[in-house]
Amino acid sequence: MIFEEITLQTENTLKKMMEDACKAKEEHIANLFCNMAEGAKFLWLDLCQIMLRETKNRSKHIELSSKIHEQHLKFNDIVDNKKVPLLEKYYND
Repeated sequence: MIFEEITLQTENTLKKMMEDACKAKEEHIANLFCNMAEGAKFLWLDLCQIMLRETKNRSKHIELSSKIHEQHLKFNDIVDNKKVPLLEKYYND
């Protein structure tokens, strides 16, 4: 798989996990889905680091690094426990 394929699959998985977290009827189930999403995000980042190490061309390395950073920010927005109804009480200031 290439970066785009892995990233698309990860995004779909994260959205599904967070959707399930929001639909959960019990707090511990909502938390479980959020934790699973965090794990998927870490796995994606780990795979990206391998791709970066294997990229020898400097300009392609910089381009991929930029794509990873942008996507990581997007994933952080998707995986936001504050958006989960059963967990939002822990994040209200």
